[in-house]
Amino acid sequence: MGKSNGMSVEDRFWEKVDANGVCWEWTASTDSSGYGTFNAGDRGTVSAHRFAWELLIGPIPGHLEYDHRCMNTRCLLPDHAELVTHLENVRRARAHDRVYCKYGHRRDENRVASGGRGCHSCTRKHPIGWGKGRPAKPKRERVERVWPPTHCKHGHEFTAENTYVQQKPGGRTSRQCKRCKAFNQRRYVARLSEAA
Repeated sequence: MGKSNGMSVEDRFWEKVDANGVCWEWTASTDSSGYGTFNAGDRGTVSAHRFAWELLIGPIPGHLEYDHRCMNTRCLLPDHAELVTHLENVRRARAHDRVYCKYGHRRDENRVASGGRGCHSCTRKHPIGWGKGRPAKPKRERVERVWPPTHCKHGHEFTAENTYVQQKPGGRTSRQCKRCKAFNQRRYVARLSEAA
């Protein structure tokens, strides 16, 4: 495989793995689902767990998927994985989600007071916003709008001398500021002359 900065792709890959714990944890970038990603040179960006499997075990057949039996999306240890069909992978993930919340707390021990599927531990840890850990968004003050507007969006007053009125289908009317229209027309003509 290719080299980058004097290191082979495999060396760059293993440099980003922490093998000190129960799982071999990926310590570099992840995708939005929490799975490790790695730039494998000519192959482009690949899933770190699949790349580790291919380095240590061999290629993954096209009809099979890599299933993390430990349910740790950053784990690369082949002993914690199994190649299964897509249907089996989805079935296992759904079974796991029924038992654990996304932070690993057991749902049967942490039911919220309402009896829903929420996690009591997460709610206690992050009381505002269900695990997001940030305060609620402040409500904006409602501004009363004057209708019809007395000024255009650039602050020019709609007067009889500074207003185009156009009839639209269905009996509606549209107003446009003459100063803004003239400015936009000059800008359009300047762009046409530059392009020519």
